[in-house]
Amino acid sequence: MNGQTLTTGSEVTAYLVAHAIGIVSSYVVNPMIFGAFAVAGRQGFIPAVAFGMSLVIMVFVLFLFLYMRRAFADQN
Repeated sequence: MNGQTLTTGSEVTAYLVAHAIGIVSSYVVNPMIFGAFAVAGRQGFIPAVAFGMSLVIMVFVLFLFLYMRRAFADQN
């Protein structure tokens, strides 16, 4: 690899922080949304909503990581 490192400490930090934010948001938001569907009597929609929310959170964490990686790299 010609002396290049695979990643830097700031990239690892951005990755871990972005995923931590994604996990916390899932922990807070998912029960509220699933509870609302259960109370409304729409339990059949919960698997589709869960899949859609997983995709949205995955994209959100990706963009958050890319933004934070650039912000952390600018600090160095």
